[in-house]
Amino acid sequence: MVRTTARRHHGVVLVITLILLLVASLVAMTGMRHAIVDERIAGNQRQVTETFLAAEIGLLRAADWWQGSTAGVRHETLYWDDPEGALAALQALDRNPRPGLFWSIESLQFDDELVVIQSRGGTTVPGAVRALRVQYHRAPALALDGLAPISLGGPVTEFTLLETATLRVHGDGAPASGPAIRTASEGTAEYLQTTLTLEQLDRLAGGIAAVDPGVTWPDAATVQALVEALAQAPGAEDGPVPGHLGSLEAPRINVVRGAGGERADLHLSGPIQGAGILVVTGDLRFDQAPDFQGLILVLGETVAIGSGIGRIEGALLLAGIENPGAETWTAATAGHRVQIAGAIDIERSRQAAETVATLLPPAAGGLWQDLVGTDPGLPPGRLSAWYESPPVW
Repeated sequence: MVRTTARRHHGVVLVITLILLLVASLVAMTGMRHAIVDERIAGNQRQVTETFLAAEIGLLRAADWWQGSTAGVRHETLYWDDPEGALAALQALDRNPRPGLFWSIESLQFDDELVVIQSRGGTTVPGAVRALRVQYHRAPALALDGLAPISLGGPVTEFTLLETATLRVHGDGAPASGPAIRTASEGTAEYLQTTLTLEQLDRLAGGIAAVDPGVTWPDAATVQALVEALAQAPGAEDGPVPGHLGSLEAPRINVVRGAGGERADLHLSGPIQGAGILVVTGDLRFDQAPDFQGLILVLGETVAIGSGIGRIEGALLLAGIENPGAETWTAATAGHRVQIAGAIDIERSRQAAETVATLLPPAAGGLWQDLVGTDPGLPPGRLSAWYESPPVW
């Protein structure tokens, strides 16, 4: 009887033990399942986060690319309003932040001075996909407002438009684009306003205005330092006769002066095209109206533009210097003479501003700012209105 009772007790213990083992196994299995689910959730969340970051990296890379350049021309100029060309160039970039992860620019929608960029981040194996959009605001052009399309840095004794001449001066469309002609004094501004006819004044978008009272502009010492910095820039040509005035594809710096720095006149015949920065230490004469993009700086007394149809896209600055060969420059007391016989359009533009900006050597940056009162560097574009959107497949 005792043995039977003991066996029964042993059987009950065994059953209880088995039940406890079963419960423990169920608890362990449930815990493992939760752990697996949590791991999968964490993995999925990490993948979602990584694809979001990849899409964001794509937008930042696109913004950097817009501010980059090819052959000295900023991509904002080369590819603006060209979605196919811009997309092809962006897709040629390295689009893998890390192995297994990628970004891709899906679309570009241009609207005046901004473009909506859509970027997609994903993995090389099927998984999470995130798409982001952002507005990229094109960088404002280098301000040439301190110069105006025509800038007269001294007194003017003659401003002649022949009967065959047509002078049109345009701004860049910006509200603060400034006057068409800026003068160094109120007296010169008044002289031009009384010399030109009402019809001629109507062609000057922005009118005529002098610099602020008390401002000495342009300062002879600043002009001297700027010319020397330009002459020493890589690729600049310094001599009495320029070999080439540059082109839109390859703008260049030309400083026209004698071997000892003395003034040298420049007389150009025939059709003239060029791009870059042209400094003439003497008088400048074009037999035919030229096509030029950039900055023309004349230190002599006379600028004469002959017959024909032409265009100066950028700025024409007359800064009279008494003796460009002297150790220290002083402003000339003789007044400037401007003679125009042909049909010439003079306007500031983004492309002209960028042409000047890309040519300015580092040593000339601060001098340029002192001369025209603007930052010599092209400011970066900016991003705004980030938001997530359904991916474009």
